[in-house]
Amino acid sequence: MWDYSKLDDYNNVGNEVTYNTFRLDQDLTLGFSPVKLWDLKIDAKHSFSHQDNSSVDYFFCDMNIRHSFKKSGIDLSLDLNNIFNVKDYKLYSILNNQVIVNQYNLRGRIALLRLDWYF
Repeated sequence: MWDYSKLDDYNNVGNEVTYNTFRLDQDLTLGFSPVKLWDLKIDAKHSFSHQDNSSVDYFFCDMNIRHSFKKSGIDLSLDLNNIFNVKDYKLYSILNNQVIVNQYNLRGRIALLRLDWYF
């Protein structure tokens, strides 16, 4: 996504204001079973944003490992979120000749061990 905005000075003073933003998002999801009854899923996202004199670059990654115990009806899974421990996220955008900067604080790295029992 690329945004460009230009505001001309109508009083002919020679001032003009221009804003350029560029944003590139890439997503990757990979799921496979390395051995029987084991599943592995990796979700990754790369986000790059550039606005005039500043740029931000983020890489997010989540992973899920699951093992099924067929005879007992139990699934054991481990979720790892925000593996690269990104703590804040900043997003630039242009709307109606305004530069908007949104900044979010994110949770750090987190792991969740889950047991599902099907009966």
